[in-house]
Amino acid sequence: MNESFQDLTKEELKALDATRKIRDNEVLKYVVAAFDRLSTALLVVGFLGPIAGMITNPSLFQHYDWLERISVFAMMIQASMVSYGLHLYGRTKLRNGWQ
Repeated sequence: MNESFQDLTKEELKALDATRKIRDNEVLKYVVAAFDRLSTALLVVGFLGPIAGMITNPSLFQHYDWLERISVFAMMIQASMVSYGLHLYGRTKLRNGWQ
């Protein structure tokens, strides 16, 4: 292609714009997928991890006092809320595109 954009024809400019739009859409899908993977990982580690720990080793959870139990429960709720927030952010970003 030509080095100068002034020398490009209308068809070539349309082709460049179409290529740019395709690239932007692919980058957007990649970024949104990364947010979704992060939200899934946070849900697994922050919410399902303590549940699996309680199931596989219940004696560990029995040694916690009431404040530690409330803290674990609060962290599980917080992890699920942040995970859901990341998922919603990704969906919104995908719907609205780059702005």
